[in-house]
Amino acid sequence: MLHHLKALAPDHRNTILLPGFQAPGTRGDALASGAREIKIHGSYVPVDAEVVQLDGFSAHADQRGLLAWLKACSSAPRTIFVAHGEPAAADTLRRKIGENLGCEAYVPAYEERFTLS
Repeated sequence: MLHHLKALAPDHRNTILLPGFQAPGTRGDALASGAREIKIHGSYVPVDAEVVQLDGFSAHADQRGLLAWLKACSSAPRTIFVAHGEPAAADTLRRKIGENLGCEAYVPAYEERFTLS
């Protein structure tokens, strides 16, 4: 993706479509916020392409979809690590997993390590 952005973002004839949520601090967030340049591979690339954000699309399952997927498992995992999403949303999913599946769910801290036995 970065190679495509690097090659195509400078051209005003192109459109960059951003489907769904763009996490804060990411290039997608910068583009959605109107950045006129983004850093790719150590260099700043001008953004002259039109940038369009499409709300309502996501590359990930939502909370309901993840819970349905977990419920469909033949046996619940002993421990589930929620390692994606904004902190508040990750913690909400952790609690819902515990309530709905009765198994332990945990939101690890950045660079936290675990040893599973």
